[in-house]
Amino acid sequence: ATSLTVLCDDTLSTWQYGACESAHILCPYRDDAPCNVVCDHRDACYDLEVTLENENAPFLYLRCSEADSCSHTNVYGARNDTIGIDCVATDACDDINVTAHFAHNVSIHCHGDGDHNVDSYSSCVALNVWAENATNTVQLRCDGDYSCYGVNVYAEYAHHVSVESRGDHGAEGGNIYAAS
Repeated sequence: ATSLTVLCDDTLSTWQYGACESAHILCPYRDDAPCNVVCDHRDACYDLEVTLENENAPFLYLRCSEADSCSHTNVYGARNDTIGIDCVATDACDDINVTAHFAHNVSIHCHGDGDHNVDSYSSCVALNVWAENATNTVQLRCDGDYSCYGVNVYAEYAHHVSVESRGDHGAEGGNIYAAS
């Protein structure tokens, strides 16, 4: 394939599971093949695994736009140009893991407020990012109360690391490793 776009939207389904829940997506193994995964409904990509093995692929993009749409998801990127993840709702990317050790650019944007006094978390709670040797930029932007709560970013040898947290308790209890 010259590109891959996977739309996970189960608004027409009465099934209790998400459209792409527990699926394994292997992005195309071509130098010019972008990979897009869009999770547009609650639990649509719950426990999803997305893998990009081609180090010359232009990008991998994951969009999670509803509550729990990408919770417990694992993203594996190779030495490709860009890995971009947008989590745009409360609970959207709870407990997501991103492995992008040698990617050029890793960009994760988390939107959404949470309230730890009720059963609601913000986007990107317990997010883990491994981008130790990113050749250009590792960027994490957390917008909203409790956004990125308990985040772990391992970017010890990345060229440039940027973490922005806006909102009460954003990135609280988190760890950012960017020593070198």
